[in-house]
Amino acid sequence: MLVFTGFCMNALFTVVSPTPNGMGVVEMALPHVYQTIGMEHSTSILIALAFRALLFWLPLVCGIFALRGLPIFREREKTSPAP
Repeated sequence: MLVFTGFCMNALFTVVSPTPNGMGVVEMALPHVYQTIGMEHSTSILIALAFRALLFWLPLVCGIFALRGLPIFREREKTSPAP
């Protein structure tokens, strides 16, 4: 039940956040939600940051590296003049 509640609150804060995709807001709000449910302070921070890293930050970093593999970026590198 605790995992389901955390997931739902993550989705809620991501949607109603004033920043795009809840950047910063979700990371600050989730530990407070977990603490009100009854989790320890340090554990709630660790779980919130790990959860957010796996759902938001890791795919973002993977996408940045995958973007370099697109043909549009390979052609730009080949046609750029050499110094």
